[in-house]
Amino acid sequence: MTKKVGIIIEAPKDSGDQKVFAWLIEQYCKNINVVFIGNRNKNDLFNDSPEQCVGLFEFDNCDEVLIIYDLKPRFDTKSNRANLNFQNELTAKLQIKGLDMQKITIICIKQMLETWLIADENAVRNYKIKKHKLTATQPSFNGGKKQLYNPKPKDLIEIYLSEYNPTTTALEIIKQADLNTVGRLCSSFAEYKNFINKNCSDGQLTKV
Repeated sequence: MTKKVGIIIEAPKDSGDQKVFAWLIEQYCKNINVVFIGNRNKNDLFNDSPEQCVGLFEFDNCDEVLIIYDLKPRFDTKSNRANLNFQNELTAKLQIKGLDMQKITIICIKQMLETWLIADENAVRNYKIKKHKLTATQPSFNGGKKQLYNPKPKDLIEIYLSEYNPTTTALEIIKQADLNTVGRLCSSFAEYKNFINKNCSDGQLTKV
C-alpha cells in the first residue's frame, strides 16, 4: 500500500525549498504520496506546525510527518544550543497536542538549504555552464566540504553566478549535484533521504 507523508517546511509553498524537496523524493522513491505545507518563516513554523501536524494526520490521513527547517538565519549566536532549545520547545508543543512523536521527524538543515547546493563543489559550476552554454574552462566554484559551515552559502552562489533566485535556481543546481556526495557531507540530507526510504512503499530507494 502506498504510504502518505506530510512535510512541513519553513519556506512558503511552491518555494525553491519545496521544489528541491519534491524533486529529491521523485529521485529516490516512485511510490509515495506527499502533502506539503509551507510557512512564511521559522516563527510561523514554530507556532503553527503542531496544528498543521494534527491536520495532516486527522484530515489528510498521513502515515508520518516531517518538519524541516534551516539553522540560519535565526540562530546566529550559539546556534547549536539555540537550535536544541527550539527543537525541545517544538517537541513539547507537539506532545501537548497528543501527537505520536514516533510518527514525527524533525530535521534541521545546517546551515540552510543552499548548503546542500554547494556541498558538491561542481554543482553550481555545472549549472552555470549548462545555463549559459559555456565552455568547460569556467573557473571552479568555491564550495565543497570546506564551505559546509559557511553561514551564508547563498552569498557564495550569488557571487559566482552574479545572481541567484532560489525559487527558480535552487532546483536546477541540485539537479547538477552528485547526490551521494551531498549525502556524505551533509547529515541533514542523509536524514532526509532516510525519511524517504523509511516511508517508500517499494521498501527501498530507487537510487543509491
